Amino acid sequence: MHANQHGGVRNQVATHTTVRLCAVLLCVALGLGISAPTTRTNSGTTPDAKTTPVIVTTTPLLADIVRNIGGDNVDVTSLVPLGGDPEKYEPTLRDARYITTADLTLSHYPLFENAALLRAVNPSGTDAPRHVSVTQELVRYSARFITRIEDPTLDAVWLGFSSPTRDTASPDEARQWISVTNVNGPGHLVGYVRGALGTATVLFSSLDGFDEATGFEADTLAVPPGAHHHVSWIFTEPGIYEVELRAQHSKNKTARPDTVGQATLVLAVGVPAHDAPNQRTPISGGHADISVGETGQGLVLAVADEEDAGHDHTDHSHASMSLDDVVITVPPHTLTPADIQTDSGDLFPPGTSVYQLPQAVLGRSIHGEIDPALWLDPTNVVALASLVCDELVRLDPSGSAEYHSALELYSHKIHRTDRYASARMSSIADSDRYLVTEFDSVRYLAGAYNLTIAGTAVPRRGIDPSLTHRRSVLQSITGHTVRAVFAEEDPLGGESLLTDIARQTDTRVCHLVTGAGLTRDHPTILDAMTYNADTIARCLADQ
Repeated sequence: MHANQHGGVRNQVATHTTVRLCAVLLCVALGLGISAPTTRTNSGTTPDAKTTPVIVTTTPLLADIVRNIGGDNVDVTSLVPLGGDPEKYEPTLRDARYITTADLTLSHYPLFENAALLRAVNPSGTDAPRHVSVTQELVRYSARFITRIEDPTLDAVWLGFSSPTRDTASPDEARQWISVTNVNGPGHLVGYVRGALGTATVLFSSLDGFDEATGFEADTLAVPPGAHHHVSWIFTEPGIYEVELRAQHSKNKTARPDTVGQATLVLAVGVPAHDAPNQRTPISGGHADISVGETGQGLVLAVADEEDAGHDHTDHSHASMSLDDVVITVPPHTLTPADIQTDSGDLFPPGTSVYQLPQAVLGRSIHGEIDPALWLDPTNVVALASLVCDELVRLDPSGSAEYHSALELYSHKIHRTDRYASARMSSIADSDRYLVTEFDSVRYLAGAYNLTIAGTAVPRRGIDPSLTHRRSVLQSITGHTVRAVFAEEDPLGGESLLTDIARQTDTRVCHLVTGAGLTRDHPTILDAMTYNADTIARCLADQ
């Protein structure tokens, strides 16, 4: 069946249209300078008039640091509310009004917040506010970085997208995209990602065909330079699939995109690899990225050895292979019930079975080399506060003394909380200092307090775990006789892989404030640090 033959209407059409409409309205609001409740410091006031600097952050975590350093001398707003998810948050027109009056906008990392949120806080134009991606700048402040890793136990290939850093443009300026322009095969192809609560977002799909007139907008992924973007791949029927791809690149936000590569990816779904046309090398496991190659290479497949599959992204030892020379194998055991829910409802009718290559990272899939949840290490909180102080002094030199005094006081509070956390966790016996979690970012906390990550479980809500991975998590719990596991708080009350295994092994389940952090119950970094220390001590040491 040819992909352009409609086999049904994708439920995401309305969602894509709504998101694009909101993005257009947001850009219009920024361009027209829609009024807001505050006034920018550079908006034409007299030289003697001192106005309050306006700071807009993407998350409450950054806003908390700004408040501690700026105090009453600044006006700070977080776009994402307490308990919100920066990977799913869509900017509103109210947010646009705040941004038009901002003197400074702060975000975490080009790949931590979603693309719409990053575009909102980093608008183009000569009158746009200064934007700082704090994680990128923290190298100058002796921050401690941990790189993201993927789950090495998935028993099928991890197939995603990536692009290297090209030219001299920073990831904050350059833009790169990969589009699926057509699919030929016996069934349909859908690529999607899941958020922390399990809701799927479709990235490309043959269910409703491919529209060249729109530039394949609905089937295009933004893959910023230096990024890796892992997705779940769904195939509705067994057989050989040929997926036509196009890569585009622009050097900055205003440059017209150039097509830098076109290629066809071949996959053998539920059938032997030798069924594919021509003689091709089968790729059946490990980590493989469809990548925007260096100049002149176009699109390639960047492949890591299966033994190296658990690498972090500072390892750049991938071998580049031509897509004409490889076939991706999707084994028969990947056939699974299509329990995929979007904001619009079920993607497939109940009872449908599909072949699935699951995404290989926790939560939403796009990420770069640095795990940006670095605030879990108190040393990094001091580094963040120092960066914020420097930015406020740059914006408002007359307040330098007050900002530096506030930095000294806040640093003292961080060190005091750090000492409290160390004291609380010192009561944990050496034999009990093992954490089994479902989020990699806890490695920051573990490194700061001499704890060991015994295992990391992929949440069931985001990825369907293999039997191999389930056995690995079970062994992590029973092999170290851990007293408790640390799972992600689920406001919907769902059960993850980790909580399921904990229930079966009668292991205590505890929760930490991690990732984007800060909730209504723990609205500041110091609150979250104290809560995490108390929780770990209570669950691993206290009777």
